[in-house]
Amino acid sequence: MFSWGSNPRWWLLRLFIRHKTASFIIVENVRVGIVLRFAQLLVFTYMSWSVLGNRSYFHNEVPSGGSNMWITGYNPSQGELPAFCDNPELDYIYDESFTFTNNSCREFAYGEILDKLPSGGLFIMTYSQETSRVSTDCDVSFRQCTSKEAKTRNNFVVGVDDIVVSLNHAMATSFRTDHDPALDLIDSDGNILKSFGAGEVVSVSLSEMFQAAAISGLDATNHGASIATSVGTPIYRLTGARIRFRFTYLNEGSWNGKEVRARLRIVVDQTGWGGRGPQFDYTHEMIDAETGLRSFRALDNYAYGIFITAEVVGSIGTPDFVTAVNALVTYSVMFALAGYIADLAAEMTPEVSAVFRQRKRAYLESPQSATRKKLSRVSLGSLTEHLKVAPKPAPLDTASPIISKAEEVVKKDVNMAQQKDDQALDKKGRFCASC
Repeated sequence: MFSWGSNPRWWLLRLFIRHKTASFIIVENVRVGIVLRFAQLLVFTYMSWSVLGNRSYFHNEVPSGGSNMWITGYNPSQGELPAFCDNPELDYIYDESFTFTNNSCREFAYGEILDKLPSGGLFIMTYSQETSRVSTDCDVSFRQCTSKEAKTRNNFVVGVDDIVVSLNHAMATSFRTDHDPALDLIDSDGNILKSFGAGEVVSVSLSEMFQAAAISGLDATNHGASIATSVGTPIYRLTGARIRFRFTYLNEGSWNGKEVRARLRIVVDQTGWGGRGPQFDYTHEMIDAETGLRSFRALDNYAYGIFITAEVVGSIGTPDFVTAVNALVTYSVMFALAGYIADLAAEMTPEVSAVFRQRKRAYLESPQSATRKKLSRVSLGSLTEHLKVAPKPAPLDTASPIISKAEEVVKKDVNMAQQKDDQALDKKGRFCASC
């Protein structure tokens, strides 16, 4: 049978494949015990929060989604005109190019005040600058006309305060899709303003939107719409605003992740203005059959209002075996780290550190340690052909009664090396005596 100890030249390989196990002792020290339990309590608390609260066994994805919006409640026919109509206190001059004075009101059709955006959002007009153009007997190029007239009017839109925005919403991941899950409308502080059940249409009025965004309403001052040379105080009803519906989808409320709940937070972007830009429309055109001259009427409308868009964020998870195993490995390492912290605390305790020093001293003075030193010396001697005398064996009172077969072979090799050294010394002595 092959034995590693039969040939001292294998000592490098033995050193490479050797495994040193930890040496355990029981420490009965109050301070060390408190450190250990406190560290374990921290790990257990984190593990409980991670598993029960954060669902660390979930495989999570950021959902994608969208919404379909429409409005109800627009009523332009009202008995008395609101206070913002023909109110000089609301006149505003941004600069020489943009003046908003002589602001009146008029009735707008449903199709005039509402636009559906390609992204799925809405534009609701609240203020309009209309320029009515009338040209008579113009040539083909429209450069030469008998007369040209242009009249500009500034009007607030009446009836938009009662508009209600309704919507359906949906979210999707690689492993599930949900339509109209339960939803909570929250304000900027996270307080719930309204709740909607699963499958229920979400409905929010304009006043509720501004309330959720911590703005008093359309007549509040828009501080982002002024420059240093501006004259007057701009209000949101005049400047418009850009509102974002931020849908946050989560399913951490149940252990299996089946229940999805959304939170809707409404944010007003501080971009200053909500201008749709100009729209030009020919309302009437007539061509004289004899002269070929044209006469027409057109309306140039520059609108301001509320842009409403949606974005989807959140985290949707599903129980996953690999993720759960990774979490268990992490917690195991953290518990082991708690024990390591207790070991450090124990080594800083005088009575425990004394035990550690005593065990280390006993290890250095043990026959196994002495035998390993002899093996190293003999192996080095056989490799370099310079054999040195091995150190003296350990005292008998500390020797172990059980000696392995490998140690007996090493001891035999050491004795043979000692005999060779003695013979060399005897020959040298006899040679000197004959001299």
